[in-house]
Amino acid sequence: MPLMLPHADYMIVLCIFACGSAAKSIPGYAGPYIAIVERILSCNDDDPKLRMFLHVSHFNRYNPTEKQRVSGNVTVFETFDDDVWMDIRLGLRSNNEWKKNAFVFKFPNQGCSRFRAFLPSFFSVMYKGVSMVGACSVPAGVYVFDEPVDWTFPNVPVFPYGHYLATMKGGRGNTNIIKMCSQFELRIIPKSQ
Repeated sequence: MPLMLPHADYMIVLCIFACGSAAKSIPGYAGPYIAIVERILSCNDDDPKLRMFLHVSHFNRYNPTEKQRVSGNVTVFETFDDDVWMDIRLGLRSNNEWKKNAFVFKFPNQGCSRFRAFLPSFFSVMYKGVSMVGACSVPAGVYVFDEPVDWTFPNVPVFPYGHYLATMKGGRGNTNIIKMCSQFELRIIPKSQ
């Protein structure tokens, strides 16, 4: 037998669903977010300009403020400084395939400074000892770390929710020769207020 509610009770239930409760609602498309990095890869292992061996810990859904831990090493073969251009392309996962170039960010110069400003926590963990102010220059070498990272993007306060594959490429001068390339598979989920 179906549940029958008196007219007044029906109106109260309808009002709760229509108006919401006292808790803040979470927007369905875009807004404040938490970034969850699932894995970090080098783009092409056959011709490395930047060699990365990184592991990212699992995201704790029960404690979303807990930072993910990144461990491993990065080998930089050439100095990474502000003479480098950067190109970041985000592919969106939809219908069981990657839709390439859903978002494109181009930094024609100042690649090191832009990367540092775009992902400050990851930059400071990855390139420990490199200044976070002033001229940006990462000397060639091997960088080893095992630390928690805050995946916040201070210059991007809101973003559409979804599953993304970010490809970051960099080169020097006016050439299209790629000197470094890495990929980040990540999810953007709503940040509860």
